[in-house]
Amino acid sequence: MFALALMLFAGLCVNAFLASQQYQQVNQKRFAIILATNPYIKSSPDEKSASLFMLHEGTKVEVLDELIGWKKIRIANGNVGWIAADALEQI
Repeated sequence: MFALALMLFAGLCVNAFLASQQYQQVNQKRFAIILATNPYIKSSPDEKSASLFMLHEGTKVEVLDELIGWKKIRIANGNVGWIAADALEQI
């Protein structure tokens, strides 16, 4: 009986650890630093889309989403747009 209780407790501990890791991964914000000199932030992940605003090199941004070659970002004031993935480095 004691062995069964010990095994259940060990299983509970492993389950709690895995749930904690999953929660952190889902809810963790990802940030990046702009490396390109004054890149334009686009309205969609396409070089031909409208430019919304420009950022300066060294600006810290939050990465919201990714598509092939593009990242959707949010800046401190809440503005959102797309930037070429090679124009920033995730931290």
